[in-house]
Amino acid sequence: MRFSAVQAIQRFPLLFLSAIALIPRLYHFNSPIIGIHAWRQADTAAMARNFYEMQRSHPGLNNLWRFFYPQVDWGGGGYAETEFPIYPAIVSWLYRLTGDHTASARLVTVLFSLVGLCFLYRLVELCFDQSVAFWSALFYAILPLSVFYGRTVQPESLVMMSTLGGLYFFKRWTVQEKRRDLVFSWGLSAIALLTKVLPLIYLGIPLLFLAVLKFKTRIFRRLDLWIYAIALLAVTFAWYHHAHQIYLDTGLTFGFWSNDTDRYSWDDLLSIEYWSDILFRLAVRHFAVFGFIIALIGLTYKRVQAADYLWEVGLASSLLANALAPTSSYIHEYYQLPVMLYGLVFVGKVFSRVFGDGGDRPIAQSHKTTKPASRPTFWLSTALVLTFVTSSLIYSLDYMQPEHIQTSKVYQLAQQIQAQTPPDAKVLATTGGDPSLLYLANRKGWLIQPEDVSLERLKAAKDDGADFLVGSYEIVQSYALFEDDSQKANIREILASPTTDSCKPLVNDQQVFISPICP
Repeated sequence: MRFSAVQAIQRFPLLFLSAIALIPRLYHFNSPIIGIHAWRQADTAAMARNFYEMQRSHPGLNNLWRFFYPQVDWGGGGYAETEFPIYPAIVSWLYRLTGDHTASARLVTVLFSLVGLCFLYRLVELCFDQSVAFWSALFYAILPLSVFYGRTVQPESLVMMSTLGGLYFFKRWTVQEKRRDLVFSWGLSAIALLTKVLPLIYLGIPLLFLAVLKFKTRIFRRLDLWIYAIALLAVTFAWYHHAHQIYLDTGLTFGFWSNDTDRYSWDDLLSIEYWSDILFRLAVRHFAVFGFIIALIGLTYKRVQAADYLWEVGLASSLLANALAPTSSYIHEYYQLPVMLYGLVFVGKVFSRVFGDGGDRPIAQSHKTTKPASRPTFWLSTALVLTFVTSSLIYSLDYMQPEHIQTSKVYQLAQQIQAQTPPDAKVLATTGGDPSLLYLANRKGWLIQPEDVSLERLKAAKDDGADFLVGSYEIVQSYALFEDDSQKANIREILASPTTDSCKPLVNDQQVFISPICP
């Protein structure tokens, strides 16, 4: 029976790997957008919901141009400078079939994650063999952050899928030189660059490496490569130029190019603490400790041909991309996802050498039970089990635990806002830069810091169209506690002296406040 199971896995490896990947990604599938990186997910989900509402109110193909104007819930519910919103657009189309449900958005993410697994498998198989591909993809299926961002409501899984797909079809084109492979590669690479800026580095450099390996100095005489590169840069520039015009019109931006963006504080690169924290995050959260150790071992393996260095080039370009946006990379762990993707092949090499035969079989073929396991096999089997255990603990404790609605202050406040305010009301929320409350309450409005609450600020908000002041005395952002007692006292004092009965707070207890903003 064990031998039959092995044969089944050999025959349908991608089916087996997809099933392994799907199971943990379906956990907490109906969870609302709370917990880790809820703010980023809330922005993405808000754009999808706003697209969906636009489609319902303005049906027809004549309104496709509206997808070029992504709308957020903050800033009064205006259009914002963002990445190309293909992910929320796809989610909004699914909403037309299912309604506005978070599970539908997670389904889109999961599908992209599984397709990315298939691209990873095929790419590694093309570069090495089925054995290395199997083990690399297996770790992609189980590592904690691969699982987590393979079900969150944000475009990371689409970017990773597009990056892997762009590389796979380009590599296949260098082998077969079929024009359709180059077209597929361009399309997927364009999606990656439009959805995020940094794939220009961690995808562009590996693509250039493959092209130079194939054509050497003839690369400059290849018209198809010139068209490929220029067209990629052209569509990327066109979108971000358009997005910047939106910012100039509305003043709303995700902080790409504006003067006050903090993405490019390169002084951090000179800090030992910065690099040690990045290394710790990679080792623990991305590779679950034991996977990181195995990847380091795989890095010492001899390269058979020059093309084998594609993965080192990918690692180096991923780290370079992180260095180009150091502050964002330091804050947001998903900036290191490309490092994990390129690093997986080194894990696959180690397992393939021990459990495979270096040929086309994904796992050990021997079904004899009398022969004792060798020491490398024993230790690597132990490391595999420990990786499973560590990944499960990190995922369940650090990432799934915060998604319980019973312990989410922001979710409970959002429910009260929905119950206490009209559906079309606009609110002024004291949640700093975190739009999670607006999304969960299904309200548009403005975001301020608690220390900015004053009679003058409330008057200005009223003039802008705000109807209610809402917030919590326990948290500021969904991930930050409200600890300044003087700021709490200031808000209580302002809410304690309404001019009329209609201006009295609807709720003002020890936990939250919801109050009309009066003239």
